[in-house]
Order: sequence, then C-alpha cells, then structure tokens
Amino acid sequence: MAVSCIVIETLESFYQGNPDTRNLSAQKFKDFFARDTKLSVFASDDNWFYHNIRCGILHQSESRDGWRILRRGDLLNSSEKTINATKVLSALRQAVRQYAEQLEKNDALWTNFCKKMVAICKNCT
Repeated sequence: MAVSCIVIETLESFYQGNPDTRNLSAQKFKDFFARDTKLSVFASDDNWFYHNIRCGILHQSESRDGWRILRRGDLLNSSEKTINATKVLSALRQAVRQYAEQLEKNDALWTNFCKKMVAICKNCT
C-alpha cells in the first residue's frame, strides 16, 4: 500500500506537470481520486484516504482511525473500514495504462509529462 500511495502522488504530479509535490501532497490525492478511475471510490471532501492511509503509512507505518489494509474483500468497504490492497494495486495498474494512452493523444498532458521529467532529471545531477 505504501508503494501504491507513492505511485498515486507521482502519477498525479505527472498529470499536472509539477516538479515536486512539496506542500501539495494532500491536494494531489484529492485530484487523483477525482479522475475517472476505479480508485475514484476513495474521493472525499475530508480526504480521509490521504490522512488515514497515506500519512499513517508514511509517518507511522500504520493506517489510522480504525482502517485496515487487507488482501481480500471489496476494493473499499467503508462500513468495515477495510481496503483491499491487491485490488488497489490492480486498479492503479489500470490507471497508469490509461495515463500512458492519454499521453499519446493529449498535447497538454505530454507537455506536463515533459515538465515533470525535466525536474526528475535535474534532481539526478
């Protein structure tokens, strides 16, 4: 799930052409979940996924507020506060493929991709 969170934030920064996500992480998750993917079930005004899953895992190696990460069940079960990590990863793979297809057709998206790649390359020197 930690890797999935990293991919979500990174993929959204490619969509938007951000050189980095410093002070933008919470908004990146909101924006990503607003996209038309299977992961849009995590969209919420209070950004609970960002606070309870992403930040919990990143800062304390645990989910927060009673949320559990499993490898069975529905992608999201809000009443039981469970997330199926296997299904998240599968949906994320599909979202990455969707992004790659969009890159071939959308000039603005390609420009943003290039902006992000330039920033990544600069960080390598």
